[in-house]
Amino acid sequence: MALLEETMKPRILGALIGLVIAFALPTYAQQKDLADPQTTQKILALIEALNLAQNNNDAAGRAALYARDAVAVTDRGRIIGRQAIQKWFTDVYQWWQPKNSIHKVDGNVVHSIGTAGNELWATGEWSETGQGKTGEPIPIKGYWLFIFVREADDWKVRVTAGNFTEDSVILINKSFAPQPAATPSPTASPGTLPTYAQQRDVADPQTTQEVVASFKGYAGAQNDNDAAAVAAYCTRDAVWLTPFGPIIGREAIQKWFADLYRWWHPKDRITKLDGPVHLIGTAGNELWATVEWSETGQGKNGEPLPIKGYKLVVFVREGDDWKIRVAAWNTTPDSVILINKSFAPQPAATPSSTASPSNK
Repeated sequence: MALLEETMKPRILGALIGLVIAFALPTYAQQKDLADPQTTQKILALIEALNLAQNNNDAAGRAALYARDAVAVTDRGRIIGRQAIQKWFTDVYQWWQPKNSIHKVDGNVVHSIGTAGNELWATGEWSETGQGKTGEPIPIKGYWLFIFVREADDWKVRVTAGNFTEDSVILINKSFAPQPAATPSPTASPGTLPTYAQQRDVADPQTTQEVVASFKGYAGAQNDNDAAAVAAYCTRDAVWLTPFGPIIGREAIQKWFADLYRWWHPKDRITKLDGPVHLIGTAGNELWATVEWSETGQGKNGEPLPIKGYKLVVFVREGDDWKIRVAAWNTTPDSVILINKSFAPQPAATPSSTASPSNK
């Protein structure tokens, strides 16, 4: 199940760098925009309710924690609306019955967005254990980003993105091959989206074009394998949520990409909006957007490896620019398996009978 050692080393290194820096985070990033203790406790209670619904395989109970027009960014695309999210989990629970589900908030820290106090964001790690095709336990894990919105006295999930660690994807695929995963419901497509979800908090055309231009520049930096240029699109205290864990701070993000580009050299990077750009709050200084990304790298033997995935990005205005404050991305299972297939160890040759100890 493990990837080839030379493949995993830079990836593990990048993850460890992010985790180390997370614990050594400077004060500016530790204290910025923190929610008050009472609000934080409400969010932690919501997360506990989410864990309970997941452990009970209760699709309706889990969907009830989401806003009516919530967006869930999965590794197969986005799902839009509470009803579609409930259908997604109903389909998942038909073949995957998770237990011991734990969603942990990183440092029990919740961040406010804007000045009105009606939007929050938090990142964390999740883990759970399901059953494989023959009943064997399959422990999996990953990372998540939630944006919460106040609804009267309650908080609801407005948008979420999550990912799986590569080992988790490979473990599930090994058991089910192919994985009978749920796919986004066609009723959740933008073409059939109710008006309330199409129009809510949508940014004006000029702002949308500014965000599109930012994504285009970011994709160009990726195609140039320019870690410094990629990091320049992030705020000083940005959080980059990868399938290997959180990377915190512009400097650490640059280091992570520099390590990545030592073995992975993406070309033909495309980052396109997967729906409208949404305003956060009333001041117009914070936005969120979901995107679909794709790129082509080279395998172990130089063969092209086209991969893709999805991302949730929160932007903040800095002067005349929009910078990434927090982003969570995933890679489709097919892409993970394609990379693993290229870089995985080849079967060892069978030892010759003349090489056995008894013949020496």
